[in-house]
Amino acid sequence: MGTYYTAPSEDFVRPGTVWYLPGSRTRMPAWSEITTAYHEGFPGHHLRIATQLFHREPLTRYQRLFADFTGYAEGWALYAEQLMLELGLLSSPEEILGMHLGQLARAYRVVVDIGPHLELRIPKDAPFHPEEAGTFDRASR
Repeated sequence: MGTYYTAPSEDFVRPGTVWYLPGSRTRMPAWSEITTAYHEGFPGHHLRIATQLFHREPLTRYQRLFADFTGYAEGWALYAEQLMLELGLLSSPEEILGMHLGQLARAYRVVVDIGPHLELRIPKDAPFHPEEAGTFDRASR
């Protein structure tokens, strides 16, 4: 399961597209996907990438198509999610919950990724393997 974005072609003949890969899921509740659509689609990655393609003159082809900085790219998409909330486009409590669950998932992914890389120990008051070294194997269970 996953969602991702593919950019439009340089000449805009092929549009940018948000792809949903449901995996084995037979249903995709809209409340949890609305914020993903804003993150991946418009105004998220789509607006940023299409703007890079549109402004051909000041940028090289490499800059338009390949130069990407994760902090900027993901920062913009996360800003787009928050902007949609501030503009009232996440209109139900369920949609707002979906946005917050996405933020929570990103937060624990940071912890899970950094902990094993730095060989940090799990806090002693944690209910899961207290005081043991954090590993990717443990995180995947």
